[in-house]
Amino acid sequence: MAEVNGALYEVTSHLCSRLYAELATGSPGPIAEASWEALMSITTAWREDPELPEGMRELLPVKPR
Repeated sequence: MAEVNGALYEVTSHLCSRLYAELATGSPGPIAEASWEALMSITTAWREDPELPEGMRELLPVKPR
């Protein structure tokens, strides 16, 4: 499980870095859009997990578009 958590952290960290770099340009393009969509996909999977500990859903308030 620790390996999975580490891998997921690496993926989300990379996606966030790409998203922030694109936003910092002042004119984000398709990389920002793709990064955002990937992050929302991960968030949706977490939010819908029946084994998600109580109280965690509030930490994932962003709803997909």
